Amino acid sequence: MSKLKPKILHVYFSHSASGYRPGWARFDILTEMFRRKGYEAWILGYKMKWSSLKQKLFGGIEIDKNSKVINLIIPHWLSTIDVFLNNLFLIGGFGWSILLALISNRIKPNTIILTDDTIGTNFYFLLIKKILQKKINIIIDYQDLTAQMHTCKSKNIFKKLISQTIDEVINPRLAKKLIVISKFGKDYLMQRSNVKDIYVIPAIAESKNLDNYSKEECRRLFNIPLNYKVIIWSGFIEGFTTKDVLFLIDAISLCKHKNEIMLVMIGGGIEYDRYYILNHAKRKGVNAMHLGYFDSNKAEYWLCLRSADIGIFMRPNALFSHFLNGAKVADYISVGLPVIVPCLKGQLDTLEYKAICYIPEDKYDLSKKIDLALEMDLEKYSLEMEELSRKIFNEVRKLFEDENFISFLLKS
Repeated sequence: MSKLKPKILHVYFSHSASGYRPGWARFDILTEMFRRKGYEAWILGYKMKWSSLKQKLFGGIEIDKNSKVINLIIPHWLSTIDVFLNNLFLIGGFGWSILLALISNRIKPNTIILTDDTIGTNFYFLLIKKILQKKINIIIDYQDLTAQMHTCKSKNIFKKLISQTIDEVINPRLAKKLIVISKFGKDYLMQRSNVKDIYVIPAIAESKNLDNYSKEECRRLFNIPLNYKVIIWSGFIEGFTTKDVLFLIDAISLCKHKNEIMLVMIGGGIEYDRYYILNHAKRKGVNAMHLGYFDSNKAEYWLCLRSADIGIFMRPNALFSHFLNGAKVADYISVGLPVIVPCLKGQLDTLEYKAICYIPEDKYDLSKKIDLALEMDLEKYSLEMEELSRKIFNEVRKLFEDENFISFLLKS
């Protein structure tokens, strides 16, 4: 009789609540590593989009057995309540927690890896598990301090207190096992929640074989002028990221090499914000272009990154910023881009202090660091970053051969 494969339910969340879609490198790579190890890994996404009146009224569960993807759809009326709870205390998601309990009872996974984005869903599901005394190995994968990020500038003390306590204390204690994205994250959540069983898996991207494409060829593909040093910023333009890009433009306007720089921005976003950013660059005398969204599952995204001389990552000086190390940074270094990052612990630990860093929210320091980077041997710096990317990726791969990690992953 053949031995049953261990089952892992890997939970995914996109802020558009459109269910699972490929392209989030760390998530997809980890799922593929589970499968290569011989585990039966299912992906579970949360969805708030309806294709029929029946789905609007009653919700539903979509299952693709070939791809092993499940999407949970909550009814429209329940989504309204969840949005209200989320706006009030960041604890929406009760409907998804019920559906998660139902599907976990149906497929009977050994392990469920919850996403940190859905604070309320995790809280309700963990309470259901505790009440019903279900013996499932639960791990929460913390890639952000979600409550901190959404409430850092809020004047609602109750929202801050309730959401941060649930996210950083109650949920970790109920789950008892955590994966985090940085060493700082491990130390912080260990101290905050007193949970000891924590592994660090940083943002990773698999190195792409782009040696057949020169920088010049890549620039011609995207109509990027050849006579500039290109700084690339990748991200979704909205809210605090819009402020990040405006800050970056202000910093470039102070650079002594300003006229030699072309700022290239890629990613989706709000059309008004994009228009405002390009006009701000024009007013500041900064050369800038926005190329739109590229799917990271397609070669165009990686070739566009390859066209640049430097990748830049922006974050404010806040606690949640120290926690993360940046999926975009992982993408940059995987194609050998030298990077400039804020001097924050999560980034610097992961990059082994090899990146150029600037004082967060200090445009004068950032302008100096941009000038410094442009005066360096960028080719040598590029090779160091590519080597570091491979090292980080290989360390994560080796983790799947560690018996202690396997036990953490599969045993409740």
